[in-house]
Amino acid sequence: MRKCGIYGWICLAMVLASGRAGAVDIIAHRGASYLAPENTLASVMLGWDKDADVEIDVYLTKDNRIVVIHDKSTKRTGDKDLKVSETNLAELRKVDVGRFKSEEFAGEKIPLLDEVIATIPAGRKLYVEIKCGPEILPFLEKVIDDRGKRSQIVIIAFDFDTIAAAKKRMPDIGAYWLKGTDKDKATNEYIPHGTGLVEKVRSRGLDGLDVHYAGVTKEFSDAVKSAGLKLYVWTVDDPAEAVRLADLKVDGITTNRPEWLRERPEMALALRGGGTVDMSRVWPIVCQFGIGLILCLVGVWCGLRGGYLDLKLREDRRLLVILVAGYLFMLVVVCVFTFLAPNWGNGGAS
Repeated sequence: MRKCGIYGWICLAMVLASGRAGAVDIIAHRGASYLAPENTLASVMLGWDKDADVEIDVYLTKDNRIVVIHDKSTKRTGDKDLKVSETNLAELRKVDVGRFKSEEFAGEKIPLLDEVIATIPAGRKLYVEIKCGPEILPFLEKVIDDRGKRSQIVIIAFDFDTIAAAKKRMPDIGAYWLKGTDKDKATNEYIPHGTGLVEKVRSRGLDGLDVHYAGVTKEFSDAVKSAGLKLYVWTVDDPAEAVRLADLKVDGITTNRPEWLRERPEMALALRGGGTVDMSRVWPIVCQFGIGLILCLVGVWCGLRGGYLDLKLREDRRLLVILVAGYLFMLVVVCVFTFLAPNWGNGGAS
């Protein structure tokens, strides 16, 4: 049994060494909204199928139900014009919000937040953007708790007081302030985000920022990271821009085309944590394997000192050779999939 424990320790070290850090999260904007009608169960399910997290928008109805829709009314995406806050759920559910995209999606209804949360698969997160005010928070917390997937929910909002109130009410749930990029009125050029946003977010205990991509600079990204906060960006459908942002070490990129963006050859490596040839991204992998190797050696040393391993025995020598070979194999596999596999093809459209 002691010998098994030593080998178990070595195997654990190998598993730890095989992990990688630094990958960028891909978030499907309103679901996979390039292919399916936004903020519907069809687009949400497609987002999960594209191996992405999903972002949706929510409003509170007249009868205090939380529905998934971007606009204040159903005019743009529906077959009739109803103001969400002034309409009961039963009436809103009669609106067709799929046909505006294509006949293929005719009959899609405005989903309840409860229905969307029920679809979250293991290992994925749902980003819930509050489009109204803090009046939604008691109902939002109840819906989240009723579904039992609290750890898979992230809350975002443009209104600073609303997102601050959400964080205060639900401190264990990630909360990020949404911020657009201002433009210079004279030149119409985007103005870089100011580092003052960082202190504002920290002052209310938020977890980070979710900003429009055009204003993100290295100075801004560094300021966010130095403060111990996370940085997400929206809405990016340009692979070159995604590469730039990944190299700036943003934590996540929101896009309308998750699979297509991830699999572009010019930026697939960046989204997996590789980026361009940037040693700050290579060293974490090297360090992980180094730590794993040290743990393996410690396990072997403890086994030899304790008499649990005996290199004179053919059985022990064979097992050690298998473990070392397995460790080296994992090193090769991780390197291949980190630095080479993303460039083997263009992938399919999302």
